[in-house]
This record gives sequence, structure tokens and C-alpha cells, in this order.
Amino acid sequence: MHTIHKSFLRDLETHKKDAELSSIENYHINCWRSFNAINTSINKLKVAEEFVKYSYKFIPPHKEMK
Repeated sequence: MHTIHKSFLRDLETHKKDAELSSIENYHINCWRSFNAINTSINKLKVAEEFVKYSYKFIPPHKEMK
């Protein structure tokens, strides 16, 4: 787990359940959502990269033109 992820989790753990959120708590939540979106995108890019690498195995060899 990334250190930023751990930091956001610690921040979110300080929030009180069923209480109105302060501006700082809203900021924590917005940071958490942004981090999750970025983290998810990075993970999807890694998967896509693996698919592209794997797909090259199925390309027929290139024949040189004479």
C-alpha cells in the first residue's frame, strides 16, 4: 500500500460517523477520491500494457519487401 494511501486512511479514520463534515473532512474525502481515481487509472494502464505486450506474440513475422 502506498504511503499516501495510508495517510488518507488515517485522515478518514478521524471522521465521526453520522456527523456533519467540516471543510477539512470534505477535503480529506476529495483527496481520497482523487487518489483512488488516479490509482485505478494507473492500475488499468498496467493491465493494458500487459495486454499490448502479450498481443505482440500473435503478430505474424514481417516479411521483407524485395
